[in-house]
Amino acid sequence: MRLILALLVALWAASAEAATVYVCDTGGDDTRSYATAQSVLTPWDTIGRAAWGTTNRAAQNSALAAQTGDTVLVCAGTYDFAGVVSDRWSAVYNPANPGVTFEAAAAVTLTAASTASPVIGCDARDSVIWTGAFTLDEANILIAADTGPVVLHDASGCQVVGVTLIGITQAYNDNHNGIRIEVCDDCLVRNVSFTGFRKTPDNHNGSCITAYGTTNTIIEHIDCRDSAAGVFWKDTSTYVHGGNIVRYSYFEGVGQMFVMSLVGATSTETGSTHYQNVGADVGACVNTIGDDDAGPTGDRFINN
Repeated sequence: MRLILALLVALWAASAEAATVYVCDTGGDDTRSYATAQSVLTPWDTIGRAAWGTTNRAAQNSALAAQTGDTVLVCAGTYDFAGVVSDRWSAVYNPANPGVTFEAAAAVTLTAASTASPVIGCDARDSVIWTGAFTLDEANILIAADTGPVVLHDASGCQVVGVTLIGITQAYNDNHNGIRIEVCDDCLVRNVSFTGFRKTPDNHNGSCITAYGTTNTIIEHIDCRDSAAGVFWKDTSTYVHGGNIVRYSYFEGVGQMFVMSLVGATSTETGSTHYQNVGADVGACVNTIGDDDAGPTGDRFINN
């Protein structure tokens, strides 16, 4: 009983300490303290200040950044990152602390013309959430090869909800994805709109979502259009997926709705379940790929 009470007190204390901090490109000031930025009347100016604790991504200060449990409420506007990251796994706004929620209070556009990296997501930070009317258009973002504008990497419990992603055909022979999920377990992608994720040459390596080594992740209510592939489970002998769900989603003008690959693998995957998804003008519903007779196993497709 004492243990239960202690846990309840700890959870209550953590909840009580959580705060909402504000970011607004009109009236914002990045020199303000963490406590001052908890008022909508005195916001920070940039998302980076909230994510990193400083205005310099290379010199972060977790004590001055949004804390675990906090919500960063971003007001309407266009927010630009002018620097270069050059990392296909670590997003520009990867927070210094885990468990931070970034929420668009209204329409927010994110640009990063020279970053050569994803812009939002999580990298080695659990339970990071991006939710609301964030728009990322690759016409205004320089991504790296083998990635996309959003990456969930080496973490658990991360979420992307309600975001709009607009791709352009990338002229390189590598993966090009709206969202790349790599070793991110118990994650969530919901109500995300994708369009235009293709590459040269045009094949299934251009996708709305590509995932490696992902387990117990839910993809639901997505709208994936004009892309080479929808959801691509792309695994190796090191990364094997299992227990994921894709449901209630719409695919239009895609070459392949689902691509299942277990390339060169020798271990057995537990598979994922796909149900109540709808496709229109789709080249193929399911494409299975395997090297050395080691194709994917255990995946289920129900009422699509």
